[in-house]
Amino acid sequence: GHFNTLTILEKSPHGLYLDAGTSKRVRLPNAFVTPSMQIGDLIRVFIYKDSNDRLVATTQTPLVEADQFAYLEVVDVKAGIGIFLDWGLDKHLLLPHREQGDWDFRVGDGAVVAVYVDAYSQRMVASTPSTPSPRPRKARL
Repeated sequence: GHFNTLTILEKSPHGLYLDAGTSKRVRLPNAFVTPSMQIGDLIRVFIYKDSNDRLVATTQTPLVEADQFAYLEVVDVKAGIGIFLDWGLDKHLLLPHREQGDWDFRVGDGAVVAVYVDAYSQRMVASTPSTPSPRPRKARL
C-alpha cells in the first residue's frame, strides 16, 4: 500500500523480481518493465496484493496510498460485493459493501474514501463515512 525503492534481483519470463527484504521477493510484471531496468538497479515501485493474494509491484502512481484519504470515481458496482474505484492503477480499488455505510453509489459518482490495508485479507480497500450527505436532485418544472 506504499511506495518502496527496491533492488532488481532477477529477470524472468513474467517480469522482474525485486528484493523486498526478509527473504521476500516481489514481482514487477512485464507490462511495467522498461529496457533500461537492469539487475542490481534500484527502482521506485508501489506494492499491493493482487487478486491471488500475491505481493505485486507497479511503476504506476496511484492517486492514494494506505492510510490516506481521497476523492475517487466509481467505475463499477457489483451487488453484494461492493463498488470499484479508479485510483490510478490498472486494478481498481474495492470499497466493500460492508464499508459503504448508507451510501447508494452508481457508476460515475465520486466518493471520499479512507484507504487502508484490511487486517483479514491484507489487501488495500476503501471505506466511507456511514452517513451520506443528501444526493442533489434535479428540479422538476
